[in-house]
Amino acid sequence: MPNIFDAMASNVFRTTAQMMGYDAVWKPSAFPTNTFAARVHLKDPNKNGDQYEMKEVDFTIKSPVMEYMEPDFPGLYEAVRGRTDGEFVSINVSGTTRKYGVQDVARIHDGRTFKAILIPVTAE
Repeated sequence: MPNIFDAMASNVFRTTAQMMGYDAVWKPSAFPTNTFAARVHLKDPNKNGDQYEMKEVDFTIKSPVMEYMEPDFPGLYEAVRGRTDGEFVSINVSGTTRKYGVQDVARIHDGRTFKAILIPVTAE
């Protein structure tokens, strides 16, 4: 029998991503003809300034972070593990597409949610 809390967690994530998230696209370096798209959570210090507030605690985000859930971006976690370059995601922020290198991906919370540490890619 499925766990009711897993379903609720998935619904909350999908709802917040739909309402406040961003469209992201990943083209696997090993299979460049494949394209995966998803709605993700994004925390980017370059997006809204460096400071964020949580109640009475200020904290600084050092690098952009993207969160997504299974089954979005199948294989990204495995492709990034043990590597420091080669995978990139594009995220549409307010009508502007930003490209990020994926530095690391970790499973968080329930094991079906992923947190990707990103590095902004600057145009040359």
